[in-house]
Amino acid sequence: AVWAVNQTTGQAKTIAQGNVFRGGPLLVDFDKNGTLYVFENPDPTGDGRVVTLDAFGNVSPVVSGIQQWQALAIHPDTGQVYYKQDVGVLFRGSRMTGQPELFATNIGDFQAMEFNQDGTALYISATDREQVIEITGSSNDWRWP
Repeated sequence: AVWAVNQTTGQAKTIAQGNVFRGGPLLVDFDKNGTLYVFENPDPTGDGRVVTLDAFGNVSPVVSGIQQWQALAIHPDTGQVYYKQDVGVLFRGSRMTGQPELFATNIGDFQAMEFNQDGTALYISATDREQVIEITGSSNDWRWP
């Protein structure tokens, strides 16, 4: 289930539950307009997806064909989906095609990433390298120092 919690009262309500998600919701993030993105577990065929979820529980697919997951970030301006596909590999999901595209490689094993407020840089916590990586542009051959 996906829950919303009122920050003033602490009261919680269910936004979506049951068969809305294949394999259950795993990760969530918002864009600057408040759109909620939910990353779903891969189904038995190994195909996961990112969807948007509105306040009424309506699900709209954004990117599909994701085989593994461990990190998710939504670009605050464009709403593009960025996610870890495998160790050291970062993909970007195209909202136009719904298909993933390679964004960066050789960035180590990471579990968390976040855009800065204006979306000009993506910060990745590379756990195996004990460092925070800043990516400020697109490159399929990005390398750490």
